[in-house]
Amino acid sequence: MELFNAYEEEFKTLTKNLDQQISQAENPSQINAAERVITETQDILKQMEIEAAGIRGSDKKVATDKLNVARDQLKTLKTRFSDKRFQIENKDLMGTKSGDDRLRMKKANDKLADSSELLNRALANVAEMEETANVITTELKSNTERIAATKEKVFTFFFRYLLIFLHFLLI
Repeated sequence: MELFNAYEEEFKTLTKNLDQQISQAENPSQINAAERVITETQDILKQMEIEAAGIRGSDKKVATDKLNVARDQLKTLKTRFSDKRFQIENKDLMGTKSGDDRLRMKKANDKLADSSELLNRALANVAEMEETANVITTELKSNTERIAATKEKVFTFFFRYLLIFLHFLLI
């Protein structure tokens, strides 16, 4: 039980330290340091569990109760840590330097929106030109067919006229 109590004291020291680190964390490096303390605290909790498993008699119940309290305390600290990490990562991602960053991002977004609008108009123009080209192609095809038919009629008429003319000449 003596070793268990020593681990418990170390656990209390680490959790107190972790609580302060989480409360005071303002940047990713401080969050990383707190994460290392969480890992160390988890290791100590595992050692406490191993020691508690070897305890017999009336001390077993006391050790088990202390372990349950320690687990709950670490779980609470881990939840606070996760919330704080999310807050800092979100803050770091959104930028806290100045309004210049936001203004620069807004200008970039506006340029992107303008470019998208320009591309959409160009796409509409291309679609309109394609439609016009299809109409012209259809009209050209129709005219080509009419010209071919007219050419054939003229050729047929010319040969008939020529045959009639030759026929009269030969008679």
